[in-house]
Amino acid sequence: DIFYLVSAWTGACHLLPLDNIPLEGEYAVDMASDKPPRFVSRDIVWDAINPRIIELSEVKQRLEVQLQRFLRTSLDTIDHNEQQSLVGRRQRDMLLRLTEAWNGAPARETDRHHIHNQVQLATGLSASHYYLSSGEIFTPELDELKLKTEEIEPTVFATAYETAMQKDSFHLNKSYNIRPWWQHNTSESGTALACKTDCENTHVKVGEAVAYRDQNETTSHWKLGVVRWLSVNPENGLNLGIMNLANSAVPIAIKGLRGTGFGTDYFRGLLIPKQVSLHQTRSVLVPASVYDVHSELAVNMKQRLFYIRLKSLLRSTNEFSQFTFDVMVSAPIGDVEVFVS
Repeated sequence: DIFYLVSAWTGACHLLPLDNIPLEGEYAVDMASDKPPRFVSRDIVWDAINPRIIELSEVKQRLEVQLQRFLRTSLDTIDHNEQQSLVGRRQRDMLLRLTEAWNGAPARETDRHHIHNQVQLATGLSASHYYLSSGEIFTPELDELKLKTEEIEPTVFATAYETAMQKDSFHLNKSYNIRPWWQHNTSESGTALACKTDCENTHVKVGEAVAYRDQNETTSHWKLGVVRWLSVNPENGLNLGIMNLANSAVPIAIKGLRGTGFGTDYFRGLLIPKQVSLHQTRSVLVPASVYDVHSELAVNMKQRLFYIRLKSLLRSTNEFSQFTFDVMVSAPIGDVEVFVS
């Protein structure tokens, strides 16, 4: 549906010659080459034989109209206490990704430094959670049971324990591999990596959450990022770009209690604390398309259980969604809702 929508906008695109138009900061294409369009920046040389600028202003306006239409539908759904369909949420989130890409900062905001180093990379939300927790066994149901032991009748505790063991067994025997990548350059906002040999079985996708750290400093913190681009080089190696999300994150377990995603079992999630870095906002990473704004979740940190309400969508990919949230004073019961900042 999204490809069909975008193809309908191609009539609003214009290919303009470079007469008196600065090329830097624009999307462009070389008409004498089979290579795809690209963004032209001052720090990457582009030698084009027959360049054209792709003028997108009218397309961006159409995207904004379509996105506002989706967002109004989402708000109407929330006001009527209905759940927007999974397809509707995925389409809305895809439009948000297009908006983020087309309206991104045209100039690099942080200095990039060339570096030749090896890093360890774990791909996917679950793998990132595993390594950020130092490989600790994931038993959220048993952890919750221990925290709520005094609230459970002794006559039903054995049944509750058996149910928790059964649910937690789903997470056991999961293997999350890491592999070394060569680091080409780095900046405050991200890094560029390359896989040079034995890349055939390297499963990595654009939009995946990743955890990465210097391979020579195994005591260093895992950083959290998202794969922004991926390409294959002429030697069949892989190049990828990572946008940094946080210099650290807290592994948690989350499950839905009210709203979209109500009734789910525990998933692995990541909590990004407030003010770990200058531009960082407190947020939570959860599996893609499971929850939505106003969903109320239990957050299980093994030794502590608290409750949050998702506030706004910061980022969404096919692999994960990132939300800001408010902390609830107590578990959601009926229509009583109390929040703290």
